[in-house]
Amino acid sequence: MAFGINDGKMKGTLNKGSQFFFAGLIMLLAWIPGFSQKSDNQLLDQMIRDDVVHFVSFESGQFREIPPVLQEELSDISKYMADGENHCVFAGASYRSKDQLLAASWVGSLLSRKVCQVKLQQAAKLYIGETEKNLARLFDLAERGNWILFFDEADALFGKRTETGEGRTNKYANQEVSYLLQLIQDHHVPVFIRVNRGYPELKPTFHYQIVFD
Repeated sequence: MAFGINDGKMKGTLNKGSQFFFAGLIMLLAWIPGFSQKSDNQLLDQMIRDDVVHFVSFESGQFREIPPVLQEELSDISKYMADGENHCVFAGASYRSKDQLLAASWVGSLLSRKVCQVKLQQAAKLYIGETEKNLARLFDLAERGNWILFFDEADALFGKRTETGEGRTNKYANQEVSYLLQLIQDHHVPVFIRVNRGYPELKPTFHYQIVFD
C-alpha cells in the first residue's frame, strides 16, 4: 500500500492483494448483524412501520365471540400445530378477516405464542425485488421467537397464478408461491393463511382448512 501527499491532498493506491483483502472484509462484515444493512430487529421495526407486519392482540373476553363448535375445532388443530409442522387455511370473504384473526389468536393463546399478521399484498408492493429475502428473514425471526404467522391478503399472490390470455400461467407468480410454500415447509413455524377461495396448490402444505361463510 502506498500513499503520497500532493498539494495538501492525500492520494492512495491499493495493490491487488490489499484490494482482495478489503473486498473480503466488506463481505464478512455484511454477515455480521451490527454491520449489515439492516439487522433482523431493524427489519422487523421497518416492516411494522410499513404496515406489513402487525402483532395481533385481542382481549381474552373477545374469544367468547368464537362459536363453541369452532372453538372445539381450533382446539383440536392447536394440538397438531404445536410442533410448527401443521398449518391451516382460512377461506372466506374478506369481511370475515377479523373473525379469522380472532380464531388464529385463540390458537395462539392455547399455545402461548404471539400471532404475527403479515400483509402479503403490502409486502409485494413495498419490497419490490426484496419480498422473498425479507419473508425468509421473517420466518427465521418467527422460528426463534416462537410465533405463529398469519398470512393475510394471500389472494394477491395466489390470484396471479391464473392463466394469461395465451393460456400460460404467470411464471413469476408461480416462483413466488413456490418460494413461500418452501419457506413454510423448511421452518418449524405454525402458519395460517387467509384466502377468499380455495387453491389446490395449498393442499399438500396446509393440513387443515376452515371456511368462514
